Amino acid sequence: MIGGAGAVHTTHVAMSEPRRGLSPPPPRSAPLPTNKASPILAPNREGSRRPPAINPSSKLALPQSHGKLPLPQASGSFKKYADLKHQVVLDDLESGGGGGEGEGPDLDRFFEDVEVVKDDMRGLEGLYRRLQSAHEEGKTAHDAGAVKALRARTDADVADVLRRAKAVKGKLEALDRANAASRKLPGSGPGSSTDRTRTSVVTGLGNKLKDLMDDFQGLRGRMAAEYKETVARRYYTVTGEKAEESTVEALIASGASETLVQRAIQQGHQAGRGQLLDTVSEIQERHDAVREMERSLRELHEVFLDMAALVEAQGHKLNDIESHVARASSFVHRGAVELETAREYQKGSRKWACVAVVAGTLLVAVIVMPVVVYLHLLTVR
Repeated sequence: MIGGAGAVHTTHVAMSEPRRGLSPPPPRSAPLPTNKASPILAPNREGSRRPPAINPSSKLALPQSHGKLPLPQASGSFKKYADLKHQVVLDDLESGGGGGEGEGPDLDRFFEDVEVVKDDMRGLEGLYRRLQSAHEEGKTAHDAGAVKALRARTDADVADVLRRAKAVKGKLEALDRANAASRKLPGSGPGSSTDRTRTSVVTGLGNKLKDLMDDFQGLRGRMAAEYKETVARRYYTVTGEKAEESTVEALIASGASETLVQRAIQQGHQAGRGQLLDTVSEIQERHDAVREMERSLRELHEVFLDMAALVEAQGHKLNDIESHVARASSFVHRGAVELETAREYQKGSRKWACVAVVAGTLLVAVIVMPVVVYLHLLTVR
């Protein structure tokens, strides 16, 4: 090390001789070897060994995604269902089950089906908002052509609502049948953690669909009430008389709005014939739209009644506290019996271990003692 330092500074000493009377400067130590491939170990200007800040453009920068898409974030509903599945495994472990190894794929498939149903319900919510927007837009439409265009769009949306509602109903019924089949599997019987989770999820979906159907029925009621007001207002515009409620209902039920207005035209209102005909056409379009909406939403209401019966049956199963307590006590009793059986197995295994040790000791003694005696006799001779 010293030789190396002298070799390094030979040229420096030869070129700068120390002055007389002055002590020579202390030799500098050899520079520490640096690793060019590792700039973090190189000294900075102050001579300290602090690692420099990482430059994003350098080779030491953190690896980028190189065009890869970022990992998708888990939705709140999926996280909720994952927590439910984890709780099922914990409950099975506590109740003496096998930890749910055989139930994982079934629950995964179940929650995938649940996500499909939730997507359909989100589509129903979007259609409800579209119908609500079309209804508000129809309040300001006073032209037969605009009302006809709104009617066509509304009819298409209502048909889509009916189709999606029937699909959701079928999927919920399929989930209910899958729950009934799952109750026949070992460890997934009525009252088990798996059964409670599956039943509560299906019931929650049914309640959400019920709320959606309530929203559609409320929209149906508002549209019918406001249509009555529109017909009464148009009737007053044409005849100059305030229509009784029975007259408006008869007008709506019979579809005779055009006949009534034509009768008013024949009574001498010839000056405004063109405007009155437009009014008649507008009222007729609104009447047809409301009748079509009534028919579609009545069919949707039947779907709602079927789903209400299913949700009510599931709710009775969840709210049957007495049966849940009885099943829980049976699970506790079964767990106690299994613990007692395990304790007996443990005692038996210890007893047989002791027997094996004693038998092994005797066997070794039987084998070794003749050899020892024979060797002793040989030494005596």
